[in-house]
Amino acid sequence: MAKTFYYSDSRLYTASIADGTISGTNFTPSSVVTNENAINDENISLSVGAMETDESLRIDLGSALNPDFAAYYFKSSETADLQLASSASATASLANRVILTTTFSAGWYLHESNLGATNVRYWFLRCYADPNLDNLSEFMLGTKLEFDVNPDIGGKEEEQHGTDNLISYSGVEYSKKRHNPKTILTFNFSNISQTFRNNLQTMESVVGLEHKFLYSEDGTSGTFHYVKLADSMNFTEVAYQRYSTTIKLREQLA
Repeated sequence: MAKTFYYSDSRLYTASIADGTISGTNFTPSSVVTNENAINDENISLSVGAMETDESLRIDLGSALNPDFAAYYFKSSETADLQLASSASATASLANRVILTTTFSAGWYLHESNLGATNVRYWFLRCYADPNLDNLSEFMLGTKLEFDVNPDIGGKEEEQHGTDNLISYSGVEYSKKRHNPKTILTFNFSNISQTFRNNLQTMESVVGLEHKFLYSEDGTSGTFHYVKLADSMNFTEVAYQRYSTTIKLREQLA
């Protein structure tokens, strides 16, 4: 499968989060979940508080969205069932999109099915069955961007070490490790289409250099990298409506 970027819609970064309970197709706001704003803070080290059966989060995007994918990060393995629902209403007429009944391993889980023709404003995450859902750390909802060509041969992978080295007046060297190494991935494209260029520019306008997104080496969740753009993309026209560019990604540790 093709290398793929998955990035959140810009509205998710500022979405309003409310907690409550779901009964049937209705959502009732109430203070039942702690740390609910961890769901879209772009920090996978912090989890939403434990959610018991039918306890839910409502994500208000502010306007309607028709996403390509939904992704979830679990800080630890999880056995509770998770439901994703949506509605044009804040409290009623919830439509089920998917009920995930698998055992989740620590890491990212993604699905793309059952999300079509769902141009709605409100999205709901619900603990669908016991035991408690207590390891959910992040939620993404947005656009899938497949590479229309593979990068050129000669891409680069390197480690950026978070270590400061100091030398005393006597020449003794001291090291201070601030964080684990971050992987830097560099892709070069010598000839891409106008369409792929436009899609990359659209993505960059959303994520900038500050927002995190997912890169999959083969379009499957087992090869996800949680990354930021390490530099802006520049495009050079090499033929009529054909372009070259370089994409540099920096892995995120949390």
